[in-house]
Amino acid sequence: MEESNSRFNEEDSQYYSVKRFEEMVSNEESLYFDVDEFEEMVEYYLDHNNPKQALKVIDFGLMQHPKSSTLLVNKAQVFVSMHKPNQALKYLAQAEALEPYNIDLFQLKGSTYSQLRQAEKAIDNYKKALEYADEHEREEMLMSIAFEYENLNKYDLAIEYLSLILNEFPENEIALYELYFCFEISNQVEKAIQFFSEYIDKDPYSHLGWYNLGAAYMKQELFEKAIDAFDFSIAIREDFASAYYSKAICLENMEMYAEAIACFKETFDHESPESLTYYYIGECYEKLEDNQQALHYYKKATQLDPFCAEAWVGMGAIYNEMGHLHEAIHYIKKGIDLDEYNPEFHYVFGDVQAKLGFLEEALLAYEKVKELDPDNQDIWSDLAWMFDQLGNVTSAMITFQEGIEIQEKNDKLLYSYGAFLIKYGRKEEALFNLDKALALNFDGHDILFEIYPEIKENSSVLELIDYYKS
Repeated sequence: MEESNSRFNEEDSQYYSVKRFEEMVSNEESLYFDVDEFEEMVEYYLDHNNPKQALKVIDFGLMQHPKSSTLLVNKAQVFVSMHKPNQALKYLAQAEALEPYNIDLFQLKGSTYSQLRQAEKAIDNYKKALEYADEHEREEMLMSIAFEYENLNKYDLAIEYLSLILNEFPENEIALYELYFCFEISNQVEKAIQFFSEYIDKDPYSHLGWYNLGAAYMKQELFEKAIDAFDFSIAIREDFASAYYSKAICLENMEMYAEAIACFKETFDHESPESLTYYYIGECYEKLEDNQQALHYYKKATQLDPFCAEAWVGMGAIYNEMGHLHEAIHYIKKGIDLDEYNPEFHYVFGDVQAKLGFLEEALLAYEKVKELDPDNQDIWSDLAWMFDQLGNVTSAMITFQEGIEIQEKNDKLLYSYGAFLIKYGRKEEALFNLDKALALNFDGHDILFEIYPEIKENSSVLELIDYYKS
């Protein structure tokens, strides 16, 4: 009750100061206000999105209190709010000359340099502010420093400061999220596992600590361990939708599609449905070969978010599976229109065009995949054979050779090229490439007979396979 009364008194005081000031201006009078009253009025006008009036108040205040560093800092704050950081720095320099140990000054100077994208200078000023900070201010300054190191892509230093924050302020949830982000983006997932394992030893009831540990295990594809961690997170906070969602992703990766669907649906009890969740449910039904349910959830995804490209292509893939190729093309095109740089979309589009007999269109789609994702393990072979189907043997051979130059250890590509060379009677070159493929992966040689069944009659190839078999 006392706190509530204090707040109302502050508001009454602020209103009274504003009223006096506006009456003074209206009556063309000159009244005296102390610095605290000027601060109240500046806060009022900023809260009411009137920075120009706030500047008028400050200018009048500086006439009465010309050596007030507080008012100069207020003026800088107004210019920052107006996105005029260089103007702000001018008044901060004046304030620093009057009061060189003002934490608010260094804090504002840091955020001003941050607005100017001068992260190093921002950090220098936040570190100066740290010297005068109380406990709450210290937490805020440490977070600001960590964010600036992230902006500089200096993730090791960001991790250092975020770890320090969690050591001193273990309940800081933003620091927990940011720390995992820094570990992940800097490819230090093993360190993330170590850190969050130690963190939950100290605080076993931290749902975010368990969640981040699960996320780190998931990144390492240790899905069972990830699920255990997500289960602990859910046990601590039953309404934590992100934990259900991430657990569902793990279950899907483990091909436990029915369980994944149930887990995805569990998120709807704790947060509003999202299009991507509907998409993943549809994907799970697709893998369970329940095409009707898959279509149902893909449609729900597009109804919730017409820009969900994955769901449009998902519908196209289902119609392709059902043999409705023209419908498939229609939906895949929608997805490509929304995300033209997704190589998987162009790949599916090419496959359906090939089924329809539109080989030139399929070729163009495969070439787009090659351009967007030259490391794709299958595209060079598919593109080469498409050239071959169109009678362009030279382009087919060049495509194989370009692909092998990029993916020299891709045994499937080498087997495919070997089959192609056998088809065109280039025996020595074929055996050379098949020898490399067999050395890389003997068990993969069955693909030869799928690509070009006539190879079963080629004694030289069979002898080479027998050599590696023994």
